[in-house]
Amino acid sequence: MGRLQRVSWGEFPQRYPSFTALMQSQYQSLHHLRQPAGKTRDNWDLVAEQARGESLSGDIDTAMAALEKAQHFGQSRATVLHTQLQMFLSTASPYDASRILSRVLPLAPVPEGFFTGPLFIDEFVPCMFLQHAHKEPWYASALDVAQIVETARNDPGGEIRRAIDGHRARVERPGYQLSYGNRAFDAAVRQALAQHHSDPAALWHALEAAMAHWQPRTPDHIAPVALLADPVLAYSLTPERGRALLSRPRGGR
Repeated sequence: MGRLQRVSWGEFPQRYPSFTALMQSQYQSLHHLRQPAGKTRDNWDLVAEQARGESLSGDIDTAMAALEKAQHFGQSRATVLHTQLQMFLSTASPYDASRILSRVLPLAPVPEGFFTGPLFIDEFVPCMFLQHAHKEPWYASALDVAQIVETARNDPGGEIRRAIDGHRARVERPGYQLSYGNRAFDAAVRQALAQHHSDPAALWHALEAAMAHWQPRTPDHIAPVALLADPVLAYSLTPERGRALLSRPRGGR
C-alpha cells in the first residue's frame, strides 16, 4: 500500500508511512489541541514532572528528550521547561534567542498563572527586552510576538501586556538593577561580574560555582534564565558554557 497523506487547508500534504502512523499523529493532535482528561494526559503530566527532576539533577539530555515528546501531546508545562533548557544550549544570536523564547507564547494554553508569575515576569520578560533591543528589522522579536499573541487572544490589556508594561516601568526608575534570582545567587552573580567582567571564560566558570546558591522561583523554574537578560552574559554564552552550567545539580539537588 502506498504512503498515506493528510491534507489541511493552508498546509502542504503530510505523508505517513502507514495507516497506524497517521492514526498516531491524529491522536497526538487531539491531545495537543484539546488536552482531554484521562490516562494519556496524566501520563504526560508525570513525564514532565520527572523531566523537571532530571534537569535539576543535571541530566539535561534525558530531560530534553522527555520534554520534546510531552510537547507533542500538548503538555503545556513541558513547553515552559524545555524552552529554559534550549535557551542555554543554543547559540547566543538575538534571532535564535527570540525564536526559542517565543515558544512560551503560544495560542494554546500555558500553565495556569504563568503570565502573572515571577518566572515570566522576572526571568522571561527581561530577556525579551534585551533581545528586542538588538533585533534586526527582518524578523519579529519575542517581545513583538508577545504583543501579537496578546492581540490574538482578544485581550490587548491582559496579562502579557501588564507584564511588559510593568517591566518597562521598573527599568525607567532611577537605580533599577536586574535581579538574577534569590538573594544568595544574585550576590554571587554580581561578584562574578565584578571580578571577571572582561574574561568570559573565567566569568562562566565563576557562574558554575554560583549555581550552588541558585533556587527556582516557581515549580516550573529549572534554569537561571535571568542571566540571559544581562548583555555581558547573554553575548558570551556558548552552547558549551550553557551545558556546563546546567549539568550541575541545582535547586537543592
